[in-house]
Amino acid sequence: MTLARPQRIDPASAPVPNSARPGSVHARLYHIASQLHDPRLARAEFRKVAMAETGAIHVAHMTPTGEGPGVIDPAEVTGEPLRDESLRGQCLELCAIAKQRAKPQIQPARSASALFLVAAPIILPRTPVEVLLAVVPSTAGAVQAATMMVELVAAYQRTWTLTHLTAQMDRQLDALATLCELSSKVTSAESRGAAATRLANETQRRFGCLRVAVGLQSGRSIRVEAVSGTAHTDATSAPVHRMRQAMQETVLRGAVTAWPATAGPPEALLLAHEQLGKHCAYQAILSVPLRLSDGRTVGVWLLAGTKEGLLTDAMRRFVAAAAPHMAIALDACRRAEPGLISRIGTGIGRRFRRLSTWIGLAVLGGLVAALGLPVPSHVRCDCRVAPVVRRYAVAPFDGQLEAVMARPGDEVVAGQVLARLDGRQVRWDLASVEAERHQAARKHEVKLVGQDVPEAILASLELDRLNVQESKLTHRASQLEVTSPVPGVILNGLRDRVDGTPVRVGDVLFEVAPIDRLRIEIEVPSAEVCRVSTGQAVTVWLDGLGGEPRSGTLQTVAPESEVSQGQNVFIAEVAFDNDDGQMRPGMRGRVRIDVPKRRLGSILFQPLWEWLLARWS
Repeated sequence: MTLARPQRIDPASAPVPNSARPGSVHARLYHIASQLHDPRLARAEFRKVAMAETGAIHVAHMTPTGEGPGVIDPAEVTGEPLRDESLRGQCLELCAIAKQRAKPQIQPARSASALFLVAAPIILPRTPVEVLLAVVPSTAGAVQAATMMVELVAAYQRTWTLTHLTAQMDRQLDALATLCELSSKVTSAESRGAAATRLANETQRRFGCLRVAVGLQSGRSIRVEAVSGTAHTDATSAPVHRMRQAMQETVLRGAVTAWPATAGPPEALLLAHEQLGKHCAYQAILSVPLRLSDGRTVGVWLLAGTKEGLLTDAMRRFVAAAAPHMAIALDACRRAEPGLISRIGTGIGRRFRRLSTWIGLAVLGGLVAALGLPVPSHVRCDCRVAPVVRRYAVAPFDGQLEAVMARPGDEVVAGQVLARLDGRQVRWDLASVEAERHQAARKHEVKLVGQDVPEAILASLELDRLNVQESKLTHRASQLEVTSPVPGVILNGLRDRVDGTPVRVGDVLFEVAPIDRLRIEIEVPSAEVCRVSTGQAVTVWLDGLGGEPRSGTLQTVAPESEVSQGQNVFIAEVAFDNDDGQMRPGMRGRVRIDVPKRRLGSILFQPLWEWLLARWS
């Protein structure tokens, strides 16, 4: 027998029997699509409706594969099984054609002329294509009516699948959000014990369990670390002991364990779970081992509650999917915990925390009391060394330097010649004046002899003038040597002047100062001058003297300030003997002035207070 060409019948052009008209059929299909949630039960009901309304002897759901036409699953069949191998093969081929063309297909049965086959594809996005197949007897008008009914059932099944896919996606998203929330809260815990407590409490809050326990691996055994709703876990109590036994049983099984068992091994293999459930009056228990990817067991996650809440496929899938993530989070908390020494230190700190608090309060009170105690106070300033006496050697008249015999830094004695002026001009002027004086004296005598009184008087006056000028030049001739007025050291002198350099009367040629006694000029800041007065003890450290201090008493404080190094200061003085000659004028250093005692709080906080007043006043 040759295979007949598949034909497509338009349901709109075919007569509709009474059984296929809207009414009771739509009501049944709508009830199945809206009320049934189990996929197997819903598909079986859809097949029953198709069989009842078309009079089919065989209705099946088939999922053709890519490699071939596929096979017929006996669990997806309603009605009589197809015993004819030829008819079964034709059904598989027709389903493959319907899947490929994505349209309903009709064929008469090759091996049985009284039968025809109707295949309607159920095409949905992101799901395998499924085909609803019906084997219907060949009676008058049955082909059109059966085709319409199979398409109607396929449409309702498509609607049911879309609705439940959306609900399934919502449940998956809700489970994913729950998993992310649990992972975030467990990972953020400061220790593994706190992480286990958070996992237990959050699981109970999220799923409404009666009790949730988390056990952690300790060596070869399991330790119940946290139980929801309790702050501390008593390892000696009977419920905790039975929880630990149930966790050990879960670790031995190595998979998600549910009690009471609905399938798989008998309940005798879940003896610890059964004892825990009966002892604590739990309807159901669901437990899962927390293992890492390398197979290491971190702990056990145990949930106890009602059968409706725990013994569902969705709950099993969730705990199985969440277990690896919870294991990673708990292991991360374990690695982040401090070492043994740190834990010992933390324990000691917690034990003595109250004592430390009292000690801290006592220390704080002592510090507050100490702020009111008067303590020695000091004012620290910069200083410089200056001579007590300064003398100057100046040029006695205008002239030129004939020779310079001293330089700055030389030690001199009183009367020591420091420089000599050129005296040639003085001697020449003195010889000229002497000649003029002899001439005027001769003229005076001649006029007296000749009794020329007026001329004699004029000659006498000229002689007096020349006598005065001669005395002046004689005195100048005796001042050609510039000498040191006092013994000491030349501070400033003719450093760059050479022989023959002209000078004018009054020019300072040398500055000489004794160094056997020097004074320290102390630069007191204007903010501290109100606490400084004469008679206070002074300690001086000069640069270049090896840090050896010198002590004295403050002698004077200047009434007027001056600017030194950009600061407004008052100059205070104290004198020191310099018998050893180590101090030199110009040296700088630091000074400590002992001022009256002040309260410690005033010393520490008065500068800040004054700064705030100056800034905000």
